[in-house]
Amino acid sequence: MSEHFIKLIESDKLRPLDNVLQDIFQHAINFCEGNKTDAANGLGIGRSTFYRKIGAYGELLSQLHREKLAKKQAKAL
Repeated sequence: MSEHFIKLIESDKLRPLDNVLQDIFQHAINFCEGNKTDAANGLGIGRSTFYRKIGAYGELLSQLHREKLAKKQAKAL
């Protein structure tokens, strides 16, 4: 790895692709108020592709599940 590349990573000017993708998916979900079908459409991918891609991010799925449960509990009150 070149010294220049290492400096970019250390300065936060360059982030790992997985981190960038996770941020994109999370932003899309938040923007669509948790509606994953709308989020997938907004990103220009199919729903099954969307789920497969966020499946690679276990933490993101866990957060989505927690948010869904919180919404259900809020509606029940």
